[in-house]
Amino acid sequence: MNTRLMASLVLLCLALPALAAKPMLPPTPIHTSQPAEIILTQQELAVDVPGTANAVGMQFGLIGALVGTAITNAQVKNAEERVGELRNALLDYPFNARMQETLRRKLAEHAILGEQGIHVLHATWDGDSAAMANPVEDALVLVPRYAILSNFEQLSVELTLSHVQRTARTGKKPKQKTLLERTYAFNFPLTTGIGEGGVDADASRWVAFGRQPLEALLDIGIDQVTDMLVYDLSTEGRGEAEQPVKGLVGTVGGREFAGRVVRKGDHWLWLRTGPGAQRWLVGQHPVDETIVAALPPPVAPTVAEGPAAGSAEGASPRADTAEVSPPAEVQETSVVPAGGEAPTPTTEPTAATSP
Repeated sequence: MNTRLMASLVLLCLALPALAAKPMLPPTPIHTSQPAEIILTQQELAVDVPGTANAVGMQFGLIGALVGTAITNAQVKNAEERVGELRNALLDYPFNARMQETLRRKLAEHAILGEQGIHVLHATWDGDSAAMANPVEDALVLVPRYAILSNFEQLSVELTLSHVQRTARTGKKPKQKTLLERTYAFNFPLTTGIGEGGVDADASRWVAFGRQPLEALLDIGIDQVTDMLVYDLSTEGRGEAEQPVKGLVGTVGGREFAGRVVRKGDHWLWLRTGPGAQRWLVGQHPVDETIVAALPPPVAPTVAEGPAAGSAEGASPRADTAEVSPPAEVQETSVVPAGGEAPTPTTEPTAATSP
């Protein structure tokens, strides 16, 4: 009996550090030893594979992993052959410039950062020689991306927030430890006729939407994921994240999605989903030909992108570094104090209501 009791106490003591290490959002304003990093490396629409292939790998061990990898590779190859028309339609869409402008504006308006400012990189930190030579002690990293599923059933915009610690090591690559990572995603799933004509038919529907509607969807996605970031760091968002999500669903556009509804508009909603401290925000905005035809035109960005790393001009990834400064004019979103109320969504001219 005593042996079992001692064993239980030992296990409890071993578990305490893990419990103490629960990842937490840092308080705002977020102070780091160096400027926050916005890493802009994506140059075209990416292709993501649905979770089917990963599920095969997890279910059947090593053989399943090999099969899952083969499925993934085949799906990506097939999708790459079909995605060319979509990429051509979005060839001139300034995703990086639009995301950069929106992040700068909202981070400043809502006092998310301290006075350390922002660096914009066109390479990951370990691809930047200056960053590798002088790694910061801690950093806030923001990485945006946009992608379409390989079955062409959904377009998405994502923004990943990471709080990391970097430690210099003599003669070695600096060590990086991720203290916290949150991904905010806003999805545009097709509402009707999914898969009825096969993958080619779904791919053709996206192309038929046209360049301007596709750009308008990406504009909405950028505004939504940046609003999610601000909300998640607000007092309201931190408190709401602790509420239960198990067994809850939200419905929009005739489709049901898992999670607790956090915010809802006429054609979209936000859901809180995921386990414990890792609960994330995901948005759903089902689309079809009717909804897409009613979208407002895309918005032109107000800042120009800096030169890419390794360009002919020899600019470094930090060539377009700038400090965060208050915007000359507040656009749509009200300024709130640090850790204050969440932002009002800046997308679509429709009234949003909280459930």
